[in-house]
Amino acid sequence: GDIGVDTSFKAELLVILDGLQSCWNRRYLSVLLVSDSKMALELVRQPIQHTHRYAGVLCHIKEFMAKPWALRLIHSWRERNMYADMLANMRPNSGLRLWSLKIL
Repeated sequence: GDIGVDTSFKAELLVILDGLQSCWNRRYLSVLLVSDSKMALELVRQPIQHTHRYAGVLCHIKEFMAKPWALRLIHSWRERNMYADMLANMRPNSGLRLWSLKIL
């Protein structure tokens, strides 16, 4: 169905937003967000230009970035991120579940 995504770049930003929202809702205190979109990561690290085409999405991302948690954003080359790409391309009803692992 149509979710209002008109470009792949907007889709990248929405994936970042959805990931942050999911982690916050699960009450994670330390998050490592890995993206193969260097341009998206650079954009969310900069001050928002309110005339930007995706300023609304960027504002929501910035709200999550400002929350009291340890958040690190890093870039991973697409070729090295093939597993994450496979997960990102799976449909929501595919039976995939998010598992939280505690490191002792």
